[in-house]
Amino acid sequence: WNAMIVACAYLEGDNVYTNHLLAQMMQEGFFPDRVTYVTMISMVRINSILDGKRIHASIISNPSECDISLENALLSMYGKCGLFGQVLEILSNMLHWDKVTLINVLSACTQPKNVMMGRFIHGCLVDYGCIRDSIGLVNALMSMYSRCGCLHETCRVFENAPKHDNVSWSILMSSNNEYGYEMEALCHFGEMQKQGFVADKVVLLNSLSACARLGREIGGKCIHTLIMINIELEDDIEIRNALIDMYSKCGALLEARKMFEMTLKKDVVLWTSIISAYAQHGQTNHALRLFIQMKLEGTMTNSETLVNLLSGWIYEEIRGDYLALCVHIIESGFESDIIMGTALVSLFGRAGDLG
Repeated sequence: WNAMIVACAYLEGDNVYTNHLLAQMMQEGFFPDRVTYVTMISMVRINSILDGKRIHASIISNPSECDISLENALLSMYGKCGLFGQVLEILSNMLHWDKVTLINVLSACTQPKNVMMGRFIHGCLVDYGCIRDSIGLVNALMSMYSRCGCLHETCRVFENAPKHDNVSWSILMSSNNEYGYEMEALCHFGEMQKQGFVADKVVLLNSLSACARLGREIGGKCIHTLIMINIELEDDIEIRNALIDMYSKCGALLEARKMFEMTLKKDVVLWTSIISAYAQHGQTNHALRLFIQMKLEGTMTNSETLVNLLSGWIYEEIRGDYLALCVHIIESGFESDIIMGTALVSLFGRAGDLG
């Protein structure tokens, strides 16, 4: 039974069917053990938290199966679902903690109001000398402080850590980007290169984002050159999208279009990026032609595509397509989207058609 449940969980990712298997297993007189519980818990997401609570109740009624690995799995489940109160309740009832326990609790600290608990755990880790031995704990602390809005403490943990890995650098760079310190993020990227680290996908995405926000085309081209060395990365759809966004925000529309045309499998995110690029630079007709081409090639539009298209439209340039686009939005069911509604009101205003 465990083999079937594990296979269903990790190969199919089907929460409904794993629940069905568990119910069938129990009907036939077999009771779940640690492996069953940990597997079922790993499937729980915020939209299926009631299933997780039922599993938790079953564990409480069968305490002989409960050990630290199962308690850690419960901490992780409630943390991912943002239920910090349940995390604290489980933690307070645990007889023993390990590094996984602390990492799970730190991962659950996702709001500024949780930072005191994060600082308490940080202090315990320093007192017991745990940080010297675990890069995972360093990264968990950095991530916790970043999510709680404490950029200074994120940087301080990084500076005091005895060693780093690519994840450490990624957290440092993304934190600086998030709080508006893009130049610092690029400086960290340069330092990372000097220390001999090989930039992975996440680091490169953070670097391209910083270049895009700063409008640094030369820096973006240097990062693009690094990407071209790795064929697998160069063909990655997220990397391509980031390159299009970077070139667009640096005003290099031809380079952005080149990246778009080089991509064989274009998804809605890529189409949205290139449409947005032309729309934001006032090239309304180019954006409209791309939108039509997108529909002809069978890619489904989403509200973000349409909002980006509307945001740069100049009524005089698209008078003939004005009503047709509004009809398309209504037929697609996007008119109830708040952001879409705002974009439509703005377009109507530019068209002098608010009445």
